[in-house]
Amino acid sequence: MRRLYDECLSRYLQDRPIVFVQTVCTAEGKNIHTLGLFIGDERAVFEAASDLSREKCIDHVEHSLRKCVVYLNPEEFHTTWIGNKSIYRTRLAMADDGELIILASGISR
Repeated sequence: MRRLYDECLSRYLQDRPIVFVQTVCTAEGKNIHTLGLFIGDERAVFEAASDLSREKCIDHVEHSLRKCVVYLNPEEFHTTWIGNKSIYRTRLAMADDGELIILASGISR
């Protein structure tokens, strides 16, 4: 996906003043901690933010998950659009033919 963005930037937006602003954050309960702020007009900004995010925000598992239950807090998750986080955050950890169970009582639209 990033290569597509890069191609669009170089092909269609090279004459525009584009600045990237990215943050890397973690959350403990309701406390959000900003670990990095990356600002600039080069791809290196994206790469630095990605490296820190990969290190601090991704949990790796030793083997693929055969069954995973995801609970979406009804106070926070109200739409299927946001509820899809349960899929894209777990899909790479799931085994082929694995079972993903989503508990989402707050989804109403």
